[in-house]
Amino acid sequence: MSEKKSKRTTSLEEKVLVISEGKEIYVPRSEAVTKGLTRVIVAGVITDDGHRIFLQCRKKKGDPHDGWYTTSFAGHVSEADKDVPGWDRYISAAMREQEEELGISVALRYCVFKDFEGLQNKFYYEGQWSSSNGILHPNGEECDRRKSHFYDVSRIADMMAFVNADGRPLYNFTPGIVFYLKNRMPEIFGDIEGLSLSE
Repeated sequence: MSEKKSKRTTSLEEKVLVISEGKEIYVPRSEAVTKGLTRVIVAGVITDDGHRIFLQCRKKKGDPHDGWYTTSFAGHVSEADKDVPGWDRYISAAMREQEEELGISVALRYCVFKDFEGLQNKFYYEGQWSSSNGILHPNGEECDRRKSHFYDVSRIADMMAFVNADGRPLYNFTPGIVFYLKNRMPEIFGDIEGLSLSE
């Protein structure tokens, strides 16, 4: 446990892949954030045998999206992936993030869409979990384990539609998971009111 915490505290100095002046370079994560450089992100969505989607509910002090639902896992392409050739560096990063955040290693496939909005170039991957893959162990330092589990697609759609009396969403979803659902299942999520990529 102490070793994992030590890695987390130095994460801002971890070198991550960014796009600067049209070139891919690795810089400390803190520099990428302060300079507003475009970071390369991998995000994954894990489903189970019943086609339910594993959502993480974020829980991190100082995180503007604390308490929001998001993809099953996500993270930066880092210097640890530097020696992996070509596009394989992205799947390498996705597999690493999956293991760090969920404690599993499920085969992943690349989705045909990607999100290049804002200061992130985000690539999406999908995988299917079954009991033979072992038990999911969401990282308690990153998410609320009580709320991070598999959800029926219909339940997610209902959660996205719920609003308080003053019209505000009862449940919040990060732009990443919204983008994925709108593109992957437009027949269900494409027209849900109030959900836009700019949120």
